[in-house]
Amino acid sequence: MKTILIILLCCLFAVECSAGTFGRTTVGVTNEEIKNNILGLVVDMTSDVDQRADTITVYLVITGTAKKVKCALYDNTSPDRVLVAETEERTISASTGWQTFSFVDPPLLVADQEYLICAWSEVQTGYGRMRRDESNSNTSLEQRAETYNGFPNPFIELSSSSSDPSIYVTFGLGVTRLFEGTFYESTFH
Repeated sequence: MKTILIILLCCLFAVECSAGTFGRTTVGVTNEEIKNNILGLVVDMTSDVDQRADTITVYLVITGTAKKVKCALYDNTSPDRVLVAETEERTISASTGWQTFSFVDPPLLVADQEYLICAWSEVQTGYGRMRRDESNSNTSLEQRAETYNGFPNPFIELSSSSSDPSIYVTFGLGVTRLFEGTFYESTFH
């Protein structure tokens, strides 16, 4: 009896993935309320390969009392718009500018798939708003009035319009994909 070890692939190698964004990275001129109002942008993920999502960044206008804010990502291709992942919740003091939220459990995004990127704030004194512009593109602004708590799953919008909210996803930061080979052993008589 002879044992022959056949090595088909015996290696471990890494492929660096490039970082990118999808969504709207420019600042709009109109404010849209996100206090007890989930507001989101429907957009395609612009990558040729699947990517790990890292953060959601949104341009906020917060006045008065500090507010809890969080973001989420929904699969816009599923009939029920299922929740893919949500970000950390942060308390944002009165300010105007870009705010970045990290995913609690960073999701793997499917290449060239359509997603709904959302932001949401609790009710406190003052404004909790996201910047947006009217749009002539194929993007849409989706809204759902909802008391601030956990993100609904599925997401069913109450209104939709052609607007471009200032919100985007960053993916592939510092991602290295590892591939591992397999050993096969056969015994011959």
